[in-house]
Amino acid sequence: MPGRLPDSLAAAGIDPSDVDTVVLTHLHPDHCGWTVTPAGEPLFPDARHVLQRAELDWVAEPVLSYAIRPLRAADLLSEVDGETVLATAAGAVVVPAR
Repeated sequence: MPGRLPDSLAAAGIDPSDVDTVVLTHLHPDHCGWTVTPAGEPLFPDARHVLQRAELDWVAEPVLSYAIRPLRAADLLSEVDGETVLATAAGAVVVPAR
């Protein structure tokens, strides 16, 4: 997915390995495109990637191969159901949109 996320993080002095939680709001390519590098490796190698399980009900190629399978293979995908408190962020709660 084209974009400037890695460059913007570097400019802000943020190393991707410093990120501990990524919340995937939905699986449109413009919202999950930088979960992995062009080489297929997780961009945030130490981050829990949180996603509502219901979002996976419709996922198809190429998002399945590009984002979901690499995150699962790296054991970085955390599928949640409903309202979920994120332990790494004080007071942060993931709430499904209806």
